[in-house]
Amino acid sequence: MIFRSLIATQDRWLFPTGLSWDAPRVRNSLDAPVANESPYAVIATTAPYSRADAVKLIRPRSWPRDAVRKYFRCQARREYEAAQQLAAWGIPSIPVHGWGVALAPRARYESMLLMTYQPGCQNARRYLEAQPDSVTQWRLLEAIAADVAAIYARGYHHNDCHLGNVLVDGTGNRTWIDNELRLIRNVKQLAHRFEQTLILLDRSLKQAVPAAMKQAFQARCRELLRQTQTGSR
Repeated sequence: MIFRSLIATQDRWLFPTGLSWDAPRVRNSLDAPVANESPYAVIATTAPYSRADAVKLIRPRSWPRDAVRKYFRCQARREYEAAQQLAAWGIPSIPVHGWGVALAPRARYESMLLMTYQPGCQNARRYLEAQPDSVTQWRLLEAIAADVAAIYARGYHHNDCHLGNVLVDGTGNRTWIDNELRLIRNVKQLAHRFEQTLILLDRSLKQAVPAAMKQAFQARCRELLRQTQTGSR
């Protein structure tokens, strides 16, 4: 269970996305059972509310940066907007239903993302490691390459693009999580960011697939980006 020792001011949250979460509902979310936890976030399952059955509670990473920035562009808001943008482009992303920001400067959590929980999934690297044949592995890598090309062809950089942020269910369907997009208008800078993303994707693959398939995946990302850019002109 998440720590209950919260002072009263830390129960004061603002939800600009139209959802009305009163103090008891916020406290219940902060005390909800933990489904997953990382150094900077907690995923907790909650009673269903307005299609949301989970919350991502985001911890501040840097003081005073996050204490100031959260009032303008908190992490939950950035992930919420990125997930909606990806969905609009036809890229499977985690269903999100709202976000809130903690009003107290030193609150335990910077912000809260309301979303639909994805049970029975594993990240893409573990999924690839478990597959017995290269055809199934390549099918997923081809789909991820198409997603990456679609993002960068539109002039956006994904700030955390690696296989740990792609969930895959038992039937091979993928879902992008922990999304954050940044529009980059400088063509050279965007190309540099794209190459950095390919390096990050390669590192996150580790030994999940043979070296030749890793090289083919990078080549496919570049090829699809060129095709997408040409088709949009």
